[in-house]
Amino acid sequence: MRATISSLTTIFTLLLCIFATGNRCQAVEPATTAETQKIAKILAGRSDTVRLRTALAIDQNITSRVQALPAMSDALNTLIERLDEKDREEPIPPGVAQLISTLSKVDRDDAVAPLSAAVNAPSIAWATFTIDAVGQNKHHSMIPELVDAFDGPLCSSHYGLRFALVRSLLLMQHPDALEALGRLRTRIDGQLRHKLDVELDKLTVDDFWGDDQRFAAWTAGDYLKQPINRPLSPDSMFKSASYSESANRMRLTRQKYYDIDIYAKRLLFVIDRSGSMAQVGYRGTRIAKAKQELIAAIRGLEPDTEFSILVFDTDIRAYSESLQIATDENKQKAIRYVSALNCGKKTNTYGALRRAIEFDYQLEAIFVLTDGRPTTGQVVVPELILTDILQRNQFRNITINTVAIAAEESLAGFLQGLTTPSGGEYRVVD
Repeated sequence: MRATISSLTTIFTLLLCIFATGNRCQAVEPATTAETQKIAKILAGRSDTVRLRTALAIDQNITSRVQALPAMSDALNTLIERLDEKDREEPIPPGVAQLISTLSKVDRDDAVAPLSAAVNAPSIAWATFTIDAVGQNKHHSMIPELVDAFDGPLCSSHYGLRFALVRSLLLMQHPDALEALGRLRTRIDGQLRHKLDVELDKLTVDDFWGDDQRFAAWTAGDYLKQPINRPLSPDSMFKSASYSESANRMRLTRQKYYDIDIYAKRLLFVIDRSGSMAQVGYRGTRIAKAKQELIAAIRGLEPDTEFSILVFDTDIRAYSESLQIATDENKQKAIRYVSALNCGKKTNTYGALRRAIEFDYQLEAIFVLTDGRPTTGQVVVPELILTDILQRNQFRNITINTVAIAAEESLAGFLQGLTTPSGGEYRVVD
């Protein structure tokens, strides 16, 4: 313990000596080569706790961040080089996260290379965290790098990464980023396309920094010739219309599930079949009504949609272990599977949600139906389930929609807590 305290004291003494200029507004000189090497060695060391405290010390003011830029860049490059296959699925260590966050606040060209390397790192958590950090800190020099990342090796196979890139470009609040999103829009589909269209539809000349010519060019751009899924006013005769790229035609109705619009092209239905679903209510048992609604949703899926179904009671079972294309044949198979469902035992909500979140890297949306509180499984306390699932969804960015049958107040709060952070919708049915 004494050795640790001594080493930390040495670190902070070194940092104080290097960053003694504090917040004074003056030309900022980088640390000397020797100082840079010392700090880089600390930041790239094996102790993530020491890395965290060092990065926090650097993050005190703009002067210290600029002076430590070479050291932070060298350290981050070293850490990325150490990543291997086993790190691909691991959470980002707090010290690394703080290092990236601190570095992303330095909007200079010489910060771009290490941040770009992190955006394209073989770890989804590292890449997504970096993408979010540069957007939140409006690191405008990173806009071209984010656009290029759409062609990166992980982007095409990870929906959460594409979602983070779009969100980061929007957070930039920069005309270059908005124009880039306009060009990228035709390469995006499903749930993310819908979310992007909603944001693009809000843009005004103020978002282009008052540049009338640039805004006029935006509104006349080729990317706007593709119809946008705008939420129209209730009195519009086309309020339910949407655009299907696969069919290249307008649909006059959008498929719904319990009155929730289905925008996703890759989605998962999660159905509670616990014993309580056998209770008789208005127009039959709960499970019978749930099956009827699910069958209707499956029938209406577009041919370019991919889907699967999880059913849960004490155990969790999948209709298919992978997403299936919504061909007529596959939809009929799924309908037969749903029709044969019956009620089981207890309610393993945590097991179902965790399996759903981890089902497929391309998953865009989950639709969860349940009628009661969790009663079995690894975690049964709703607040703990909520914390765990939201954390697991942090880098997957799946939209979670929930449907409660005859919901108690405590269940309603839990299900709403799942939907709100992801922009999903919550419904209560009898």
